[in-house]
Amino acid sequence: MAQLPGTVAWGIIRLSEKLGQGKWGKMGAGEERVELVRVRERLALPAGRLPQRTLVLLCGLPGTGKSYLASQLAARVPLVVVSSDQVRHCIFPEPQHTGEEHAVVHGTCRALAEELLNEGYSVLVDATNLRHRHRERYYRLAEACGARLMIVQTTASPEVVRARLEGRKEGLLEDFGSRADWEVYRMYAGQLEPIRRPHRVVDTSGDITPAVEEIVSTLLGTPVPAPLRARVRLILNPAAGQSYRVADLDETLGFLVRHGWEVSLWETRQPREAMDLARRAAAEGIDLVIAVGGDGTVNEVVNGLAGTPTALAVLPFGSGNVWAREQGLPLEPAEAARVLVQGQIRSVDVGLAGKRYFLLMAGVGFDAAVVHALSEEGRQPLWPFGTILKGFSLALNFTGKETVITLDDQRQVTGETLLVVIGNTRLYGGLVQITTHASMDDGLLDICVFRGKGGFSQLSQYALATVLQLQERTSGVDYYRAREVTITSETPLYVQADGEPIGTTPMTFRNIPRALRVLVPPYAPRHLFTQN
Repeated sequence: MAQLPGTVAWGIIRLSEKLGQGKWGKMGAGEERVELVRVRERLALPAGRLPQRTLVLLCGLPGTGKSYLASQLAARVPLVVVSSDQVRHCIFPEPQHTGEEHAVVHGTCRALAEELLNEGYSVLVDATNLRHRHRERYYRLAEACGARLMIVQTTASPEVVRARLEGRKEGLLEDFGSRADWEVYRMYAGQLEPIRRPHRVVDTSGDITPAVEEIVSTLLGTPVPAPLRARVRLILNPAAGQSYRVADLDETLGFLVRHGWEVSLWETRQPREAMDLARRAAAEGIDLVIAVGGDGTVNEVVNGLAGTPTALAVLPFGSGNVWAREQGLPLEPAEAARVLVQGQIRSVDVGLAGKRYFLLMAGVGFDAAVVHALSEEGRQPLWPFGTILKGFSLALNFTGKETVITLDDQRQVTGETLLVVIGNTRLYGGLVQITTHASMDDGLLDICVFRGKGGFSQLSQYALATVLQLQERTSGVDYYRAREVTITSETPLYVQADGEPIGTTPMTFRNIPRALRVLVPPYAPRHLFTQN
Protein backbone atom coordinates (compact mmCIF):
# COMPACT_ATOMS: atom_id res chain seq x y z
CA MET A 1 0.00 0.00 0.00
CA ALA A 2 1.34 3.45 -0.88
CA GLN A 3 2.36 5.66 2.00
CA LEU A 4 0.10 8.59 2.78
CA PRO A 5 0.37 11.59 5.08
CA GLY A 6 -0.48 10.35 8.57
CA THR A 7 -4.04 11.51 8.85
CA VAL A 8 -5.08 10.52 5.34
CA ALA A 9 -5.74 7.12 6.87
CA TRP A 10 -8.08 8.54 9.44
CA GLY A 11 -9.87 10.62 6.82
CA ILE A 12 -10.47 7.51 4.73
CA ILE A 13 -11.74 5.62 7.77
CA ARG A 14 -14.22 8.38 8.51
CA LEU A 15 -15.39 8.42 4.90
CA SER A 16 -15.76 4.63 4.87
CA GLU A 17 -18.09 4.87 7.82
CA LYS A 18 -20.26 7.34 5.88
CA LEU A 19 -20.25 5.39 2.62
CA GLY A 20 -20.79 1.84 3.93
CA GLN A 21 -20.89 0.64 0.34
CA GLY A 22 -18.86 0.21 -2.86
CA LYS A 23 -15.23 -0.68 -2.21
CA TRP A 24 -15.62 -0.47 1.54
CA GLY A 25 -18.62 -2.78 1.59
CA LYS A 26 -16.84 -5.36 -0.57
CA MET A 27 -13.54 -5.37 1.30
CA GLY A 28 -14.88 -5.06 4.81
CA ALA A 29 -14.63 -1.83 6.74
CA GLY A 30 -13.00 -3.56 9.71
CA GLU A 31 -10.06 -4.89 7.70
CA GLU A 32 -9.62 -1.57 5.95
CA ARG A 33 -9.57 0.30 9.25
CA VAL A 34 -6.83 -1.89 10.67
CA GLU A 35 -4.65 -1.42 7.59
CA LEU A 36 -5.18 2.33 7.40
CA VAL A 37 -4.54 2.89 11.11
CA ARG A 38 -1.32 0.90 10.77
CA VAL A 39 -0.23 3.19 7.93
CA ARG A 40 -1.04 6.26 9.99
CA GLU A 41 1.01 5.05 12.94
CA ARG A 42 4.14 4.90 10.77
CA LEU A 43 3.89 8.51 9.67
CA ALA A 44 4.41 11.75 11.59
CA LEU A 45 2.69 15.10 11.26
CA PRO A 46 4.77 18.30 11.14
CA ALA A 47 6.04 19.35 14.55
CA GLY A 48 5.67 23.06 13.83
CA ARG A 49 2.76 25.29 12.89
CA LEU A 50 2.38 28.21 10.54
CA PRO A 51 1.64 31.61 12.13
CA GLN A 52 -1.84 31.29 10.60
CA ARG A 53 -3.75 28.16 9.73
CA THR A 54 -3.70 27.92 5.98
CA LEU A 55 -5.31 25.85 3.27
CA VAL A 56 -3.14 25.76 0.15
CA LEU A 57 -5.23 24.55 -2.76
CA LEU A 58 -3.28 23.32 -5.78
CA CYS A 59 -5.05 23.21 -9.14
CA GLY A 60 -3.83 22.02 -12.50
CA LEU A 61 -3.86 19.30 -15.13
CA PRO A 62 -1.91 16.05 -14.63
CA GLY A 63 1.78 16.41 -15.33
CA THR A 64 1.90 20.17 -14.66
CA GLY A 65 4.07 19.79 -11.56
CA LYS A 66 1.59 19.98 -8.68
CA SER A 67 3.17 17.19 -6.66
CA TYR A 68 6.70 18.43 -7.26
CA LEU A 69 5.71 21.91 -6.11
CA ALA A 70 3.97 20.38 -3.08
CA SER A 71 7.13 18.46 -2.15
CA GLN A 72 9.25 21.61 -2.41
CA LEU A 73 6.88 23.57 -0.21
CA ALA A 74 6.48 20.81 2.37
CA ALA A 75 10.26 20.63 2.71
CA ARG A 76 10.34 24.29 3.74
CA VAL A 77 7.04 24.87 5.54
CA PRO A 78 5.07 22.85 8.14
CA LEU A 79 2.31 21.67 5.81
CA VAL A 80 0.39 18.40 5.75
CA VAL A 81 0.18 17.33 2.10
CA VAL A 82 -3.09 15.64 1.17
CA SER A 83 -2.48 14.06 -2.23
CA SER A 84 -5.47 12.89 -4.25
CA ASP A 85 -3.17 10.60 -6.26
CA GLN A 86 -1.98 8.83 -3.13
CA VAL A 87 -5.49 8.59 -1.74
CA ARG A 88 -6.72 7.23 -5.07
CA HIS A 89 -3.96 4.64 -5.24
CA CYS A 90 -4.72 3.53 -1.70
CA ILE A 91 -8.46 3.12 -2.29
CA PHE A 92 -8.35 2.06 -5.96
CA PRO A 93 -5.17 0.11 -6.83
CA GLU A 94 -6.31 0.06 -10.49
CA PRO A 95 -7.95 3.47 -10.91
CA GLN A 96 -10.46 4.03 -13.71
CA HIS A 97 -10.99 7.78 -13.12
CA THR A 98 -14.77 7.40 -13.08
CA GLY A 99 -17.19 9.87 -11.53
CA GLU A 100 -17.89 7.56 -8.58
CA GLU A 101 -14.17 7.11 -8.03
CA HIS A 102 -13.60 10.87 -8.06
CA ALA A 103 -16.38 11.38 -5.51
CA VAL A 104 -14.81 8.94 -3.06
CA VAL A 105 -11.28 10.30 -3.48
CA HIS A 106 -12.14 13.99 -3.23
CA GLY A 107 -14.64 13.43 -0.44
CA THR A 108 -11.81 11.80 1.51
CA CYS A 109 -9.46 14.71 0.80
CA ARG A 110 -12.01 17.27 1.98
CA ALA A 111 -12.87 15.33 5.13
CA LEU A 112 -9.20 15.04 5.95
CA ALA A 113 -8.46 18.71 5.25
CA GLU A 114 -11.32 19.74 7.52
CA GLU A 115 -10.11 17.54 10.36
CA LEU A 116 -6.52 18.74 10.08
CA LEU A 117 -7.46 22.43 9.92
CA ASN A 118 -9.66 22.06 12.98
CA GLU A 119 -6.69 20.47 14.78
CA GLY A 120 -4.60 23.55 14.01
CA TYR A 121 -2.51 22.18 11.14
CA SER A 122 -2.00 23.85 7.79
CA VAL A 123 -2.93 21.72 4.80
CA LEU A 124 -1.87 21.55 1.17
CA VAL A 125 -4.35 19.75 -1.08
CA ASP A 126 -2.60 18.30 -4.12
CA ALA A 127 -5.35 17.57 -6.65
CA THR A 128 -6.42 18.65 -10.13
CA ASN A 129 -9.41 20.70 -8.84
CA LEU A 130 -10.32 21.55 -12.41
CA ARG A 131 -13.97 22.47 -11.94
CA HIS A 132 -15.30 25.50 -10.13
CA ARG A 133 -17.77 23.51 -8.04
CA HIS A 134 -14.96 21.31 -6.69
CA ARG A 135 -12.86 24.32 -5.70
CA GLU A 136 -15.86 26.06 -4.19
CA ARG A 137 -16.17 23.31 -1.58
CA TYR A 138 -12.63 24.04 -0.41
CA TYR A 139 -13.35 27.78 -0.36
CA ARG A 140 -16.26 27.18 1.99
CA LEU A 141 -14.17 24.77 4.05
CA ALA A 142 -11.40 27.33 4.61
CA GLU A 143 -13.95 29.97 5.58
CA ALA A 144 -15.74 27.64 8.01
CA CYS A 145 -12.44 26.68 9.67
CA GLY A 146 -11.22 30.28 9.88
CA ALA A 147 -8.21 29.42 7.73
CA ARG A 148 -6.35 31.52 5.23
CA LEU A 149 -6.82 30.31 1.65
CA MET A 150 -4.07 30.31 -0.97
CA ILE A 151 -4.90 29.07 -4.46
CA VAL A 152 -2.00 28.02 -6.71
CA GLN A 153 -2.47 26.89 -10.31
CA THR A 154 0.33 24.98 -11.98
CA THR A 155 0.86 25.08 -15.72
CA ALA A 156 3.36 23.70 -18.22
CA SER A 157 3.53 23.46 -21.99
CA PRO A 158 1.89 20.36 -23.53
CA GLU A 159 5.30 19.27 -24.86
CA VAL A 160 6.80 19.35 -21.35
CA VAL A 161 3.78 17.58 -19.86
CA ARG A 162 3.90 14.77 -22.45
CA ALA A 163 7.60 14.24 -21.88
CA ARG A 164 7.03 14.06 -18.12
CA LEU A 165 4.15 11.61 -18.36
CA GLU A 166 6.07 9.35 -20.73
CA GLY A 167 9.14 9.57 -18.50
CA ARG A 168 7.06 8.50 -15.51
CA LYS A 169 5.57 5.61 -17.44
CA GLU A 170 9.05 4.38 -18.31
CA GLY A 171 10.27 4.84 -14.74
CA LEU A 172 12.68 7.61 -15.65
CA LEU A 173 10.94 10.24 -13.49
CA GLU A 174 9.37 10.12 -10.05
CA ASP A 175 5.62 9.65 -10.35
CA PHE A 176 4.63 10.96 -6.87
CA GLY A 177 1.90 8.31 -6.78
CA SER A 178 0.24 9.43 -10.01
CA ARG A 179 -0.82 6.92 -12.65
CA ALA A 180 -2.18 9.50 -15.09
CA ASP A 181 -0.91 9.19 -18.66
CA TRP A 182 -1.18 11.35 -21.78
CA GLU A 183 -4.70 10.12 -22.53
CA VAL A 184 -5.84 11.10 -19.02
CA TYR A 185 -4.24 14.51 -19.53
CA ARG A 186 -6.12 15.00 -22.80
CA MET A 187 -9.37 13.87 -21.19
CA TYR A 188 -8.95 16.30 -18.29
CA ALA A 189 -7.87 19.21 -20.48
CA GLY A 190 -11.43 19.72 -21.66
CA GLN A 191 -12.68 19.92 -18.05
CA LEU A 192 -10.46 22.81 -16.95
CA GLU A 193 -12.59 25.80 -15.87
CA PRO A 194 -11.19 29.29 -15.17
CA ILE A 195 -10.36 30.10 -11.55
CA ARG A 196 -12.56 33.02 -10.56
CA ARG A 197 -10.77 33.92 -7.34
CA PRO A 198 -7.36 35.60 -7.02
CA HIS A 199 -4.66 32.98 -7.37
CA ARG A 200 -1.03 32.37 -8.16
CA VAL A 201 0.08 30.77 -11.43
CA VAL A 202 3.32 28.78 -11.38
CA ASP A 203 4.74 27.67 -14.73
CA THR A 204 6.74 24.56 -13.90
CA SER A 205 8.27 24.26 -17.38
CA GLY A 206 11.34 26.04 -16.00
CA ASP A 207 12.95 26.83 -12.63
CA ILE A 208 10.29 27.19 -9.92
CA THR A 209 12.69 28.38 -7.21
CA PRO A 210 11.50 32.01 -7.30
CA ALA A 211 7.86 30.90 -7.02
CA VAL A 212 8.68 28.59 -4.11
CA GLU A 213 10.55 31.38 -2.30
CA GLU A 214 7.64 33.77 -2.78
CA ILE A 215 5.06 31.29 -1.51
CA VAL A 216 7.22 30.30 1.47
CA SER A 217 7.72 33.96 2.39
CA THR A 218 3.96 34.55 2.20
CA LEU A 219 3.11 31.47 4.28
CA LEU A 220 5.67 32.24 6.99
CA GLY A 221 5.00 35.97 6.99
CA THR A 222 8.71 36.74 6.75
CA PRO A 223 9.83 39.88 4.91
CA VAL A 224 12.17 39.62 1.94
CA PRO A 225 14.38 42.39 0.55
CA ALA A 226 13.24 44.41 -2.43
CA PRO A 227 14.53 42.71 -5.59
CA LEU A 228 17.69 44.02 -7.22
CA ARG A 229 16.25 43.10 -10.60
CA ALA A 230 12.53 43.26 -11.20
CA ARG A 231 9.88 43.82 -13.84
CA VAL A 232 8.01 46.89 -12.61
CA ARG A 233 4.79 48.44 -13.86
CA LEU A 234 3.83 51.99 -12.84
CA ILE A 235 0.10 52.74 -12.96
CA LEU A 236 -0.38 56.49 -13.02
CA ASN A 237 -3.61 58.32 -12.26
CA PRO A 238 -3.16 61.76 -13.90
CA ALA A 239 -6.34 62.94 -12.16
CA ALA A 240 -4.94 62.39 -8.64
CA GLY A 241 -5.60 65.14 -6.14
CA GLN A 242 -2.08 66.56 -6.43
CA SER A 243 -1.24 67.25 -10.06
CA TYR A 244 2.05 65.62 -10.91
CA ARG A 245 4.98 67.35 -12.50
CA VAL A 246 6.38 65.60 -15.56
CA ALA A 247 9.94 66.49 -14.56
CA ASP A 248 9.49 64.81 -11.15
CA LEU A 249 8.08 61.68 -12.73
CA ASP A 250 10.88 61.51 -15.31
CA GLU A 251 13.46 61.83 -12.55
CA THR A 252 11.81 59.03 -10.56
CA LEU A 253 11.58 56.70 -13.56
CA GLY A 254 15.18 57.39 -14.45
CA PHE A 255 16.30 56.49 -10.95
CA LEU A 256 14.39 53.19 -10.98
CA VAL A 257 15.88 52.25 -14.37
CA ARG A 258 19.40 53.09 -13.18
CA HIS A 259 18.76 50.93 -10.13
CA GLY A 260 18.30 47.97 -12.46
CA TRP A 261 14.52 47.65 -12.63
CA GLU A 262 12.77 47.07 -15.95
CA VAL A 263 10.13 49.79 -15.84
CA SER A 264 6.99 50.43 -17.89
CA LEU A 265 4.31 53.07 -17.35
CA TRP A 266 0.57 52.91 -17.95
CA GLU A 267 -1.83 55.82 -17.44
CA THR A 268 -5.46 55.48 -16.43
CA ARG A 269 -8.14 57.30 -18.39
CA GLN A 270 -11.27 56.42 -16.48
CA PRO A 271 -12.39 55.33 -13.00
CA ARG A 272 -11.54 51.76 -11.94
CA GLU A 273 -9.19 51.29 -14.87
CA ALA A 274 -6.27 50.95 -12.44
CA MET A 275 -7.87 47.74 -11.13
CA ASP A 276 -7.94 46.19 -14.59
CA LEU A 277 -4.41 47.34 -15.39
CA ALA A 278 -3.11 45.86 -12.13
CA ARG A 279 -4.86 42.58 -12.85
CA ARG A 280 -3.29 42.47 -16.30
CA ALA A 281 0.14 43.19 -14.83
CA ALA A 282 -0.22 40.30 -12.39
CA ALA A 283 -1.33 37.99 -15.21
CA GLU A 284 1.83 38.97 -17.14
CA GLY A 285 3.99 37.97 -14.16
CA ILE A 286 5.09 41.52 -13.33
CA ASP A 287 7.02 41.50 -10.04
CA LEU A 288 5.94 44.89 -8.71
CA VAL A 289 3.13 47.32 -9.48
CA ILE A 290 3.67 50.88 -8.28
CA ALA A 291 0.51 52.93 -7.80
CA VAL A 292 1.27 56.53 -8.75
CA GLY A 293 -1.55 58.56 -7.27
CA GLY A 294 -3.60 58.84 -4.11
CA ASP A 295 -5.36 56.33 -1.90
CA GLY A 296 -8.17 55.82 -4.42
CA THR A 297 -5.61 54.66 -6.98
CA VAL A 298 -3.96 52.46 -4.37
CA ASN A 299 -7.31 50.86 -3.54
CA GLU A 300 -7.98 50.06 -7.20
CA VAL A 301 -4.55 48.49 -7.59
CA VAL A 302 -5.10 46.45 -4.41
CA ASN A 303 -8.29 45.08 -5.94
CA GLY A 304 -6.32 43.99 -8.99
CA LEU A 305 -3.42 42.39 -7.09
CA ALA A 306 -5.01 40.71 -4.05
CA GLY A 307 -4.29 37.00 -4.06
CA THR A 308 -1.47 37.23 -6.60
CA PRO A 309 2.32 37.14 -6.05
CA THR A 310 2.73 40.59 -7.64
CA ALA A 311 3.64 43.11 -4.94
CA LEU A 312 2.23 46.61 -4.43
CA ALA A 313 4.25 49.78 -3.91
CA VAL A 314 3.17 53.42 -3.97
CA LEU A 315 4.60 56.70 -5.14
CA PRO A 316 2.48 59.40 -3.44
CA PHE A 317 0.98 61.79 -5.99
CA GLY A 318 -2.43 62.19 -4.35
CA SER A 319 -3.83 64.50 -1.70
CA GLY A 320 -4.33 62.35 1.39
CA ASN A 321 -1.65 59.68 0.76
CA VAL A 322 -2.77 57.79 3.89
CA TRP A 323 -1.02 54.53 2.96
CA ALA A 324 2.24 56.39 2.33
CA ARG A 325 1.93 58.15 5.70
CA GLU A 326 1.01 54.90 7.47
CA GLN A 327 4.24 53.22 6.38
CA GLY A 328 6.40 56.32 6.93
CA LEU A 329 7.17 56.77 3.24
CA PRO A 330 8.43 60.21 2.14
CA LEU A 331 5.74 62.21 0.35
CA GLU A 332 8.17 63.45 -2.29
CA PRO A 333 7.96 60.83 -5.09
CA ALA A 334 11.65 60.85 -6.04
CA GLU A 335 12.69 60.44 -2.40
CA ALA A 336 10.04 57.74 -1.91
CA ALA A 337 11.55 55.77 -4.82
CA ARG A 338 15.00 55.91 -3.22
CA VAL A 339 13.55 54.48 -0.01
CA LEU A 340 11.52 51.74 -1.70
CA VAL A 341 14.43 50.18 -3.58
CA GLN A 342 15.96 49.48 -0.16
CA GLY A 343 12.68 48.28 1.33
CA GLN A 344 11.10 44.95 2.27
CA ILE A 345 8.27 42.95 0.73
CA ARG A 346 5.77 41.76 3.31
CA SER A 347 2.60 39.70 3.09
CA VAL A 348 -0.30 41.52 4.72
CA ASP A 349 -4.01 41.05 5.29
CA VAL A 350 -6.64 42.94 3.37
CA GLY A 351 -10.23 43.60 4.29
CA LEU A 352 -13.14 42.61 2.09
CA ALA A 353 -16.22 44.86 2.25
CA GLY A 354 -18.91 43.06 0.30
CA LYS A 355 -16.98 42.37 -2.89
CA ARG A 356 -14.49 45.25 -2.55
CA TYR A 357 -11.03 44.83 -1.01
CA PHE A 358 -9.62 47.54 1.22
CA LEU A 359 -6.08 47.96 2.48
CA LEU A 360 -6.57 50.63 5.15
CA MET A 361 -10.07 50.81 6.56
CA ALA A 362 -13.78 50.86 5.83
CA GLY A 363 -16.36 53.16 7.37
CA VAL A 364 -20.10 52.87 7.90
CA GLY A 365 -22.32 55.83 8.75
CA PHE A 366 -21.12 59.40 9.16
CA ASP A 367 -17.73 59.31 7.42
CA ALA A 368 -19.15 57.30 4.51
CA ALA A 369 -21.93 59.92 4.19
CA VAL A 370 -19.23 62.59 3.83
CA VAL A 371 -17.41 60.52 1.19
CA HIS A 372 -20.67 59.92 -0.68
CA ALA A 373 -21.58 63.64 -0.64
CA LEU A 374 -18.18 64.65 -2.00
CA SER A 375 -18.40 61.94 -4.67
CA GLU A 376 -21.81 63.20 -5.81
CA GLU A 377 -20.35 66.70 -6.16
CA GLY A 378 -17.79 65.21 -8.52
CA ARG A 379 -14.84 67.17 -7.21
CA GLN A 380 -11.64 66.63 -5.28
CA PRO A 381 -11.67 68.96 -2.27
CA LEU A 382 -8.56 70.63 -0.92
CA TRP A 383 -7.27 68.03 1.53
CA PRO A 384 -8.01 67.94 4.38
CA PHE A 385 -9.94 71.20 4.70
CA GLY A 386 -12.61 70.53 2.09
CA THR A 387 -13.43 67.19 3.66
CA ILE A 388 -13.55 68.70 7.15
CA LEU A 389 -15.86 71.47 6.00
CA LYS A 390 -18.19 68.97 4.37
CA GLY A 391 -18.15 66.97 7.59
CA PHE A 392 -19.13 70.00 9.64
CA SER A 393 -22.08 70.76 7.37
CA LEU A 394 -23.37 67.17 7.52
CA ALA A 395 -22.84 66.90 11.28
CA LEU A 396 -25.49 69.55 11.95
CA ASN A 397 -28.31 67.18 11.02
CA PHE A 398 -26.75 63.72 11.14
CA THR A 399 -28.53 61.28 13.46
CA GLY A 400 -27.71 57.82 14.71
CA LYS A 401 -29.50 54.80 13.26
CA GLU A 402 -30.48 51.53 14.92
CA THR A 403 -27.93 48.93 13.84
CA VAL A 404 -27.14 45.31 14.51
CA ILE A 405 -23.42 44.48 14.48
CA THR A 406 -22.65 40.75 14.35
CA LEU A 407 -19.10 39.65 15.20
CA ASP A 408 -17.87 36.29 13.88
CA ASP A 409 -21.46 34.99 13.75
CA GLN A 410 -21.37 34.73 17.54
CA ARG A 411 -21.88 38.08 19.27
CA GLN A 412 -24.47 40.70 18.39
CA VAL A 413 -24.26 44.35 19.42
CA THR A 414 -27.30 46.55 18.92
CA GLY A 415 -28.14 50.22 19.39
CA GLU A 416 -28.08 53.65 17.77
CA THR A 417 -24.87 54.08 15.82
CA LEU A 418 -23.25 57.13 14.25
CA LEU A 419 -20.07 55.65 12.84
CA VAL A 420 -18.30 52.31 12.60
CA VAL A 421 -14.63 52.25 11.56
CA ILE A 422 -13.33 48.84 10.48
CA GLY A 423 -9.56 49.02 10.39
CA ASN A 424 -6.86 46.88 8.84
CA THR A 425 -4.33 49.60 9.72
CA ARG A 426 -4.26 52.34 12.39
CA LEU A 427 -4.08 55.71 10.67
CA TYR A 428 -7.42 57.27 9.78
CA GLY A 429 -7.57 59.92 7.09
CA GLY A 430 -3.85 60.53 7.46
CA LEU A 431 -4.57 62.54 10.59
CA VAL A 432 -5.41 60.41 13.65
CA GLN A 433 -5.45 56.80 14.85
CA ILE A 434 -8.87 55.28 15.49
CA THR A 435 -8.26 51.52 15.33
CA THR A 436 -5.25 51.88 17.59
CA HIS A 437 -4.42 48.18 18.01
CA ALA A 438 -4.61 47.09 14.37
CA SER A 439 -1.88 44.99 12.78
CA MET A 440 -1.74 44.11 9.12
CA ASP A 441 -0.92 40.44 9.51
CA ASP A 442 -2.85 39.23 12.55
CA GLY A 443 -5.86 37.82 10.70
CA LEU A 444 -8.25 40.22 12.43
CA LEU A 445 -10.18 43.40 11.76
CA ASP A 446 -10.31 46.10 14.43
CA ILE A 447 -13.74 47.67 14.87
CA CYS A 448 -14.39 50.97 16.60
CA VAL A 449 -18.09 51.84 17.13
CA PHE A 450 -19.30 55.36 17.93
CA ARG A 451 -22.80 55.26 19.38
CA GLY A 452 -25.50 57.83 20.08
CA LYS A 453 -28.35 59.87 18.70
CA GLY A 454 -26.04 62.23 16.85
CA GLY A 455 -26.07 65.94 16.30
CA PHE A 456 -23.21 68.40 16.04
CA SER A 457 -22.44 68.36 19.76
CA GLN A 458 -21.94 64.62 20.10
CA LEU A 459 -20.00 64.26 16.86
CA SER A 460 -17.73 67.14 17.89
CA GLN A 461 -17.15 65.45 21.25
CA TYR A 462 -16.14 62.23 19.52
CA ALA A 463 -13.89 64.12 17.09
CA LEU A 464 -12.06 65.85 19.94
CA ALA A 465 -11.65 62.58 21.86
CA THR A 466 -10.19 60.95 18.76
CA VAL A 467 -7.72 63.79 18.17
CA LEU A 468 -6.59 63.44 21.80
CA GLN A 469 -6.49 59.63 21.41
CA LEU A 470 -9.03 59.21 24.19
CA GLN A 471 -11.78 57.53 22.19
CA GLU A 472 -11.46 54.16 23.90
CA ARG A 473 -12.01 55.85 27.27
CA THR A 474 -14.96 57.89 26.03
CA SER A 475 -18.51 56.88 26.93
CA GLY A 476 -20.39 55.63 23.90
CA VAL A 477 -17.32 54.25 22.09
CA ASP A 478 -16.77 50.47 21.88
CA TYR A 479 -13.79 48.56 20.48
CA TYR A 480 -13.86 44.99 19.12
CA ARG A 481 -11.68 42.63 17.13
CA ALA A 482 -13.02 39.93 14.82
CA ARG A 483 -12.36 38.01 11.62
CA GLU A 484 -15.77 38.97 10.25
CA VAL A 485 -18.36 41.62 11.04
CA THR A 486 -21.81 42.07 9.51
CA ILE A 487 -23.66 45.39 9.87
CA THR A 488 -27.37 45.80 9.25
CA SER A 489 -29.47 48.89 9.98
CA GLU A 490 -33.10 50.00 10.09
CA THR A 491 -32.39 52.35 7.19
CA PRO A 492 -29.47 51.90 4.79
CA LEU A 493 -26.20 53.52 5.90
CA TYR A 494 -23.52 54.57 3.44
CA VAL A 495 -20.31 52.50 3.31
CA GLN A 496 -16.84 53.60 2.19
CA ALA A 497 -13.62 51.65 1.73
CA ASP A 498 -10.24 53.43 1.65
CA GLY A 499 -12.12 56.69 1.11
CA GLU A 500 -14.19 55.43 -1.85
CA PRO A 501 -17.99 55.04 -1.75
CA ILE A 502 -18.95 51.38 -2.28
CA GLY A 503 -22.63 51.05 -1.33
CA THR A 504 -24.88 50.80 1.69
CA THR A 505 -25.72 48.43 4.52
CA PRO A 506 -26.38 45.59 4.99
CA MET A 507 -22.80 44.54 4.35
CA THR A 508 -20.33 41.96 5.62
CA PHE A 509 -16.66 42.77 6.20
CA ARG A 510 -14.07 40.01 6.37
CA ASN A 511 -10.34 39.78 6.98
CA ILE A 512 -8.53 38.01 4.13
CA PRO A 513 -5.25 36.87 5.71
CA ARG A 514 -1.95 37.55 3.93
CA ALA A 515 -3.70 38.14 0.62
CA LEU A 516 -1.43 40.96 -0.57
CA ARG A 517 2.30 41.52 -0.89
CA VAL A 518 3.45 45.09 -0.26
CA LEU A 519 6.80 46.83 -0.60
CA VAL A 520 7.41 49.04 2.43
CA PRO A 521 10.40 50.99 3.77
CA PRO A 522 12.91 49.02 5.87
CA TYR A 523 11.98 51.26 8.82
CA ALA A 524 8.17 50.84 8.44
CA PRO A 525 6.50 50.99 11.90
CA ARG A 526 6.84 47.60 13.57
CA HIS A 527 3.44 47.90 15.22
CA LEU A 528 1.89 47.29 11.80
CA PHE A 529 3.17 43.71 11.78
CA THR A 530 3.04 40.83 14.23
CA GLN A 531 5.79 39.00 12.32
CA ASN A 532 9.02 40.98 12.59
